[in-house]
Amino acid sequence: MLPLPFYQVERPSSTRWIGRARIPRSLFPAHVDRFNAYAIHGENDQRTYESLYPAPSDSVKPDFHRLEFFRSIDFESLLNIGEHDGDSWQNN
Repeated sequence: MLPLPFYQVERPSSTRWIGRARIPRSLFPAHVDRFNAYAIHGENDQRTYESLYPAPSDSVKPDFHRLEFFRSIDFESLLNIGEHDGDSWQNN
C-alpha cells in the first residue's frame, strides 16, 4: 500500500485491462541488477501464467521466487538521475 506518484488503469475491452505505474527509486533497494516480469491471465481452470524469463516447473503454479532465473538489467538506465535509494532498506 505504498503511495505511487502515477498509477493508471486502462480498460480497452470488457475482458482486458492494462495497468501502468511509475515506481520511485526510493521504493527500491540499492544495487538492484536482476529482473524478471510476470503476468497472470484468466481465472480458475483457464488461468495461465507468463514470465519474461521462465523457470522450469513441475507444478501447475509457477514459482516467482526463483532468483537464479532472473536476468541482468542495467537498472540505472531506467531510473531518474538524482533520485536516492529508499531509506527504509538496508543499503549496504
